[in-house]
Order: sequence, then C-alpha cells, then structure tokens
Amino acid sequence: MSSSLKEGEFVGALDCGTTSTRFIIFDSVANIVAEYQAEFPQYYPHPGWHEHHPQELIDVVIECLDGAAKALEKAGWSKSSIKSIGTVAPEDSSDSWLTLTYDPLI
Repeated sequence: MSSSLKEGEFVGALDCGTTSTRFIIFDSVANIVAEYQAEFPQYYPHPGWHEHHPQELIDVVIECLDGAAKALEKAGWSKSSIKSIGTVAPEDSSDSWLTLTYDPLI
C-alpha cells in the first residue's frame, strides 16, 4: 500500500465461533476501526455430532486476518498499526497439530 497510510495503535480480536470466524480491529476506546467475517463448512457425520475440518478453520482465520487488514488500509491506516491480537474459541474444541509442519492431524 501507499506510504500515505496513517500509523496508529490498534488491538485485534480474533473470534472463532461455531459457524464463522471474525477479526475485529479496535481503537484505544473500543471503537471498531475495521472488521472481516467469514463462515466455514459444518459437518454432521452422525446425529448429535458437529465437526469442522482443522485446515478449513486455519484457512478462514487467514482470510479474516487478511480481510480485516485490507479494510484497515482502505480506511487509511497501516496494517502495522495492529499492535496486539487476542483470541477467543469455543471451550469444547480441540485440535492436534504436527510440531514440525504445523499441519493439522485430521
């Protein structure tokens, strides 16, 4: 992006919900400066079961981070203005990852 982008100090929140993920960027008084949300596929292999594929979750997180960063730049702010990120995910979720490649164990 252009060097005319302003530099600020913002906090990002990554919210991984049951059906979608969103990334919201806040200013110092909790105003939303930029955001992006994307849904991901739901799988119901058996009655009462609800599953997600780990790689699809990762892909949506990356999409949301990129989308919100682009929205921030469209608003005139440099993406380097994001100084920290907090995460939220469902408490009943677990995934396993390969430590060498960071690929999910599916």
